[in-house]
Amino acid sequence: MRKYEVLFILNPDFTEDELKTIFAEISDILSKHNAEITDTAQWGKKAFAHKIKGKKEGVYYLVEFNSEPDVVAKINREYRLHDKIFRANIMQKTEKKKENIKF
Repeated sequence: MRKYEVLFILNPDFTEDELKTIFAEISDILSKHNAEITDTAQWGKKAFAHKIKGKKEGVYYLVEFNSEPDVVAKINREYRLHDKIFRANIMQKTEKKKENIKF
């Protein structure tokens, strides 16, 4: 299994209850593909550099998870097709070695 993180941008017009429901749907997609969620964070509303779907801001969520590499494309496809997600970007996390970190 490899470590990944996905950053979501959701419509800012949703209520807190609706956001919780959408986040549960996001988590269910990961669980359906046997991904293990290791950490989650809601970053709140942030302004965009340019409009996305007519909006100037969105609600950001970050989810870290472990998964097999062959299912990440399937997860990404489901997120792209989800009508309530403005954007979703999955990235593989890399381990940084101390000798490679420069101050």
